[in-house]
Amino acid sequence: MDYQVEFKPKAVKDLESLPAEVQNRVLTKIELMQNNLAGDAE
Repeated sequence: MDYQVEFKPKAVKDLESLPAEVQNRVLTKIELMQNNLAGDAE
């Protein structure tokens, strides 16, 4: 089962304030979770 992720404006603003490397790590984990909540989101 696939899930859809929607970001609230505050979440987008917070994500944009992070360094690019951290943004990429966070978004990669979120993408993994969209597919049947798979992935390791510690």
